[in-house]
Amino acid sequence: MSHVKSKKIIWAIDAYGDVKVQASASDFAKSLGQHNDIQVVYIHGSSGFPVEKEKVAVRFGLSQAENQLKKIITKLEFKTRKKPIILAHGSDFVRAGVKTLLSYAKKVKADAILVSTNARVGFMRQALGSFAETLIIESTVPVMIVNPKAKVSSQPGTILFPTDFSNPSWKAYRQVVDFAKATDAKIKIFHQYQGESQTIPTSVSYFRSDKWLKGDSLLDKNFQKIKSKLSKWLSWTKTQNVKCDHVIKFGLKNIADATKEQAEKDRVWMIAMATVTGPIAATFLGSNARWIVRSANGPVWVLYVKGK
Repeated sequence: MSHVKSKKIIWAIDAYGDVKVQASASDFAKSLGQHNDIQVVYIHGSSGFPVEKEKVAVRFGLSQAENQLKKIITKLEFKTRKKPIILAHGSDFVRAGVKTLLSYAKKVKADAILVSTNARVGFMRQALGSFAETLIIESTVPVMIVNPKAKVSSQPGTILFPTDFSNPSWKAYRQVVDFAKATDAKIKIFHQYQGESQTIPTSVSYFRSDKWLKGDSLLDKNFQKIKSKLSKWLSWTKTQNVKCDHVIKFGLKNIADATKEQAEKDRVWMIAMATVTGPIAATFLGSNARWIVRSANGPVWVLYVKGK
């Protein structure tokens, strides 16, 4: 894989956070780091920073943060090729920290940001107050979210890509293929068709209105379009020398639940999914992406694309 350009990934660590909560993210970072460059960062917020008369306090706070960052990296048993850095800003607000992280990610042209989240299931919060979820809303840089309870493979495996075969989804899929190539991962395309099962028996020939009917001509037009796009996606992926499989499920099952079920069945390395850029804060509250990020048993990669 030496001929493939490695990806630059920023891992945002909470230097003062619980090691157990961040252990799954560390395991995932280790699997990523075999093929990519991982930059560990800690976002240090301090109200009033920097103020001239508080220089001593600022130096002390940053020194403490640096020591704590080194300690947690050691506890997580993560070996870094790059020196960890601290991103300091002058606020205690979550959004200010997110903006600081995104500003740095764009400056260094990061391919993705990795972050752990304190996932809640059952009765979920209605407000998006956590760092991870604020990051998902604000970011245009792809974000990799790891649930603390996630089961993470030590080696890159299969990336499950749920799709509706729309143009925005295609844009995201091309990024996933590029990443799979750099990581030596496989891809499984997943589509939940909202309708009844459609299969064509191959042992019988059909004749109607002076024409032989066979294959896709017997399928619903919408499903014919799905199969046509799937065929094109698979053919293109093959030209990129990336291994790819697919599965189509039928029925009126919720897309997020169907994706989670498939991911657990296949024990995938991670789920990669597209979301359209723009003012998504309101729609994200009830979106498939939010539910998958909250409930998935493995890492979730959210890719941002322009489109409708």
